[in-house]
Amino acid sequence: MIALLDGRLPVGLSLWHMAQPWWEFILRGVLIYGFLLVAFRLTGKRQVGQLAPFDLVLLLVVSNAVQNSMNAGDNSVSAGLILVTTLVGLNAGLGWLSFRSKRPRVYWKGSRSSSSITERSWSPC
Repeated sequence: MIALLDGRLPVGLSLWHMAQPWWEFILRGVLIYGFLLVAFRLTGKRQVGQLAPFDLVLLLVVSNAVQNSMNAGDNSVSAGLILVTTLVGLNAGLGWLSFRSKRPRVYWKGSRSSSSITERSWSPC
């Protein structure tokens, strides 16, 4: 009873109570996803196999750094579900657009340069 009087929510309710409005989590997720899409596109890496160990460490550090900017310090289950749904929806939407149209596919996934074609045709044997 004392926990109800001091303004804190009981454990069952605090899991779902969001500190920010739901639409703010969607907006934050879209902004961060868009920024990271452009930032990683500028690095020129097309596949995970092209990442150096340093690139993988950078990816993990960036994911930790943007976590707080997406959830605004809110650790509720509702906020996490909204953010995950937003990010998965954006990823699926961009995948569908790149499947349906050539222009987004070339922009998001890039096109093969002549040097990458030359490198692929080279054989040590």
